[in-house]
Amino acid sequence: MKFKKALLINISEDKLDPLYWKRLDSLVNKKISLPKNSPQIVKELADTDCILTGFLIEVGKKEIDAAPNLKYVSVLATVPNEITDLDVLEERLKKGDITFISDHPEELDPKVAKRLSKYKSCIFYPPIGYISDEAREAKQEIFLGNMEAFLKGKPQNVVNL
Repeated sequence: MKFKKALLINISEDKLDPLYWKRLDSLVNKKISLPKNSPQIVKELADTDCILTGFLIEVGKKEIDAAPNLKYVSVLATVPNEITDLDVLEERLKKGDITFISDHPEELDPKVAKRLSKYKSCIFYPPIGYISDEAREAKQEIFLGNMEAFLKGKPQNVVNL
């Protein structure tokens, strides 16, 4: 199984090592990469089933509503969870038609983290360091490993709050 179309927003070529780009290509049929302010984003969301974002990209109601086929959202960056509209996210989690994976659940309001973590398709994984080469490679491995596991129907790195 593969994602039909992955929309990469604000993820530059230097965010992943070449080996990981090749691995990402094996998980998607089509990959569109756009800068964060591109007017084309809304158009591309219409048939996107996977959103991968970089630093400080808000995935809000407008974006989620514009992506009726959306099944998977992941962030490859060190950014606060608050850039995601958590109320809209919860609406989609209730429907069971989206999976949300994020690290640093401890940065959320504990009540919000507990509320979101009750959904099977909300996966919080523990934060890891990101400065050393080893930590950067580990984060890339987790990023792609989570996608592969999701496509196999077996999400991994789940943190129960």
